[in-house]
Amino acid sequence: MVYVRVNKKGSKYYFSLYESRRIKRGKNRGRVVTRQVEKIGDSKELLRRILEKREDPFKNATIPIKDSGALIAVHDVSKELGMEEVLRTYIGQR
Repeated sequence: MVYVRVNKKGSKYYFSLYESRRIKRGKNRGRVVTRQVEKIGDSKELLRRILEKREDPFKNATIPIKDSGALIAVHDVSKELGMEEVLRTYIGQR
């Protein structure tokens, strides 16, 4: 099992990935041992890694258009409301 361990050093928190497993043979049979898999760093580094792996939900979104009249109406309404730039960012056109 892999889990995140938080260590506090002064006023900062540092994160590390640890792995635990149960020993199956030998003198210490049945004991659980842990080992550090990877040091992640402080909270800024953890947040950067999370955001790096996150995908944009609208990146590959496709909307089938069956009625072009509805598309024209949405365009005209967005133009009137001044939201044309907002729609362009989600559609992907510049």
